[in-house]
Amino acid sequence: MAQPTCDHILSILLEFGAEINSQNDDGRIAMHFAIYTGFESLLRMLLQHGADPNIQDKKGRTPLHVAALEREVKAVCLLSPVTRDSKKILELISLRLEMEDSKGYESPEW
Repeated sequence: MAQPTCDHILSILLEFGAEINSQNDDGRIAMHFAIYTGFESLLRMLLQHGADPNIQDKKGRTPLHVAALEREVKAVCLLSPVTRDSKKILELISLRLEMEDSKGYESPEW
């Protein structure tokens, strides 16, 4: 028997009523983890099922923040049109990344 894929597991969880915007102790939702793990298909599925891209973790980061910081371009493209203040978020992150690159070091987590 074939191993279930992450997409298949997520679809089963959603079918049985899993809370799509449930946050863990750090305030992260499934979309944050889909980005950290690079599963674009999960991110798409979560958005299609009504996941809220504006939910912030305890550090104030939306999934769009995470996508930009992780340099996940496809995720940024998916999230930009559906995230409040996306232009402002991307401008701030762009400045932060430019500062890191120009000085040759990474700035502290925010």
